[in-house]
Amino acid sequence: QRERLFLSLFRDEVKHCVVLFREHTGMKRKQENAVEAAAKRSKLPDGTVGAADGDAKGHLYRAPTGDEMTAIRETGQSFRSNLFRLQVSELLGEVSTKARYSALDKALGLVKKHLEGLPDVDSFKLSEESSWLPEGVKFPLPKELLGGCTKDATFSFSAPSAIKVVGSYLLGTLAKPELNVDLAVQIPTALLDAGDHLNHRYTHKRAAYLCYLAHHLGECSAVARVDFACLHSRLMPVLAVSLAGKAGRQFTLRVHPVVDESAFKPIRLGPARNCLRWKKFYRAAADPES
Repeated sequence: QRERLFLSLFRDEVKHCVVLFREHTGMKRKQENAVEAAAKRSKLPDGTVGAADGDAKGHLYRAPTGDEMTAIRETGQSFRSNLFRLQVSELLGEVSTKARYSALDKALGLVKKHLEGLPDVDSFKLSEESSWLPEGVKFPLPKELLGGCTKDATFSFSAPSAIKVVGSYLLGTLAKPELNVDLAVQIPTALLDAGDHLNHRYTHKRAAYLCYLAHHLGECSAVARVDFACLHSRLMPVLAVSLAGKAGRQFTLRVHPVVDESAFKPIRLGPARNCLRWKKFYRAAADPES
């Protein structure tokens, strides 16, 4: 008798879970529409409804399918609660986005094509900003953090060696309300020197390359506005690009200058290594003319 009672209670609980699951996924509404349609089709000449009405309503309480049993099992094992699963489903429905956006893909294609055709700029000294800093572009780094460590450093500009979409948009995990698409722009290795990991020289060159990109992105037809933004650190700014057209209403493009893995030896960038030289950085910062 106990086993029969237990099986009866378990069967009733399963039926209850199935009904809740179907109601949440919209099956109840579909079944009600089917009932109305079946009632209209099965109306008798005197205006009464035939047996099809009861059959359609009973369809809601039929035996669960294999997929529904799998969902119920997942609810019990992973979510532990029907209410929690409903809350998670509703939350995902609110923050999830489509996998692809044609307007955004078109804008990204125009931006990539524009960056691949950037002109080369001959070598120049980083300390002489007036000779290379584009008009209307402000250098994004605070000068007091750089000191005089780049006094004799030289740099040049050329088109990126690689341009790739990275981050949540590529993985299909983009979430509302702030929809940011990340674009990795690789600085050509030929523009860097072996000692650029010392004394913030790479930081300075990266910021200079960002100015170069900002100037030319402002001329792209798919771009409405270009600003500097600090994502994680003041020394590692990125470009926040507002796109033109329909894509710009929803998305912001963030441009990240990066380098190839072979640009610097990993052993030189370890946590136990000091990349700041006292004489060439701290004293130069205190006395830039020295």
